[in-house]
Parts: sequence; structure tokens; C-alpha cells
Amino acid sequence: MKTNILQYRNRTLQYPSQITMKKIALLLIICLAFSIAKSQTYPKKNFVIMSSYGYSYSEFMNGFGMVNSFIYMPNKLWGYGIDLGLSSGNMKEGPYGGNHIKSDIHVNNYFIGPSIYLMPLNTTNHLIFIGTTINFSHDSHIQLLSETIDNTPETYWLKSNDNGIGFAANAGYNFRINKIWSIGARAYFNHFNESYIMGLVNIGITIPQATNLKK
Repeated sequence: MKTNILQYRNRTLQYPSQITMKKIALLLIICLAFSIAKSQTYPKKNFVIMSSYGYSYSEFMNGFGMVNSFIYMPNKLWGYGIDLGLSSGNMKEGPYGGNHIKSDIHVNNYFIGPSIYLMPLNTTNHLIFIGTTINFSHDSHIQLLSETIDNTPETYWLKSNDNGIGFAANAGYNFRINKIWSIGARAYFNHFNESYIMGLVNIGITIPQATNLKK
């Protein structure tokens, strides 16, 4: 019976094909090489913090999403740093057999890892960015089961955890309110065991190391 209840854990997940992943990696490498080559024109250095909050969705759950990015920019066209985030929500209900089983499942996906960001547009007022991350991910499932067996109600907990390497990619736009503060939105995709897609409001803080960014 428990096997049926947790059958979603044994489903074949639809991972991105190796060909698609290679194309994404190749595109990012080409863009990064172009940005580094062109960056000599823009010797500006900044430290950027992007804090994002919003909605997270996957095949099995929907709920809250959060990502914080800490990026060092040796110039205005690219940067590197650390991304850390969370997807948290309740799992969608499914058919669980004939014992009047009710199941409440809460899912947390945590991740942290090094990131690379490209800024194809970075002006006084506008910022467009794309980024990728290889991260360490942790999945936590907490399940509360309520069922009736021989007219006797029973309630119990099931917990499971999983750790491993995940992959993330994101893109977004920020409008600069002033030299320090900016606000915008970004879409964030994180894959570990299943794919989490987040739509986030993005708040940016720029801490200049040198002079202000060029227009």
C-alpha cells in the first residue's frame, strides 16, 4: 500500500536530453568568450546582489520560490559568483487506492552552487542578464497520511531526503532606479530529480568597486 502511495517517487522523470544540454552549454561558452573578449572596453568592477521571490512550479507541486545571487563583475558584461535558493510547496494529490487515503505532502528543494552570468545589455537604466549554475541540491519530502483500515482511522508520517548535483539556468530584466537599486523580474529553471520553474520578482543591489557604469 505504501508503495502505491509513494509511486510518484518511482516514476520515470523526463530529464533534458544530452543533446539539448550540450547545446545550452556550448551557447553559454560562446557568449562568455565573446563577452570576455569585448570586456576590455569596459573596465568597470562591481559586486551585485540579486534577491528574488515568487512562484515555483513543478510536475508534482506548486508553491513558493526564492533565489539569492551574489555576483562579482570584473566588468559590465559578465560576472561570476554563487546562487542559492529554495522551492517549497505542497504536492498535487493523486489516486491512492481504495482505503480512503488522504495524503498531505510538503516538498522542499534547496540548492547552492557556483554561477556564471552574462549581461548582453547593461546600461545606466537597463540590465538584461542570463546565467547558469551547477549546484548541490537537497530534496526533502514530508508526508502526512490519514487512512481508514477496518473502520479504524490511522495517521502517520513518512519522510524522505535526497542529495545530489543539479543544474540551473535563468534569465531576467532589471530597471535601474538609481546607481544602487534596481527592480525587475526573472525566470529561474532548476533541475534535480524533477524540474522546478520559478517566476520571480527580482530586487538588485549594485555595489561599485570603481567608477559608475557607462551609459
